[in-house]
Amino acid sequence: MELLDIQNIQNILIDLWNFHLVNAGIFITIFTVLYAFIVSKKNELKAISEIIKLGKNAPDVIQKKMFAINYIDELKAINNKCCKICVVSFILGLLCWITARILIHFECVQKIMTMILFFVTLILLIYSVCIFIVKIYKNYKKQTQIK
Repeated sequence: MELLDIQNIQNILIDLWNFHLVNAGIFITIFTVLYAFIVSKKNELKAISEIIKLGKNAPDVIQKKMFAINYIDELKAINNKCCKICVVSFILGLLCWITARILIHFECVQKIMTMILFFVTLILLIYSVCIFIVKIYKNYKKQTQIK
C-alpha cells in the first residue's frame, strides 16, 4: 500500500479542510473579542480626551490617555495578524475542498496539491502558534505586570 494512495490523499485533504475551518473559526473568535476590547478602550479614550479638553490635564489623566492609545495600537496589531491568519486559513480550506472534491480524477495533481497544502498548513500553524505565544502572551504579561 502506497503512502499517498487516493484514499490517504482524500483523508489528508479532509483533515486539512477541517483544520482550516476550525482555525478560521478560532481566529474569527479572537478577532471579535479583541475588537470588542479595542472599541471599549476607544470609548474610554474619548472620555479621557473630553476631560483633557475641559482643561483637566493632570499627569494621571495624560498617563491614562497614553496607556489607552498604546493598548489600542497593540491590540490592533494583533487583530490585523489574526485577520490575516483567518483569511489565509479560509483560502487554504477552500483549496483543500476543491482538491478533494473537484480534482478527484486527477490523482497526480491531487498528490502535488496535497503535499503543497500540507506544508503551507505547517507554516501557517507555526506562524499561528508564534502569534499566540509571542504576541498575545507577551502582551498579556506586559498588561498584567504590577509595577
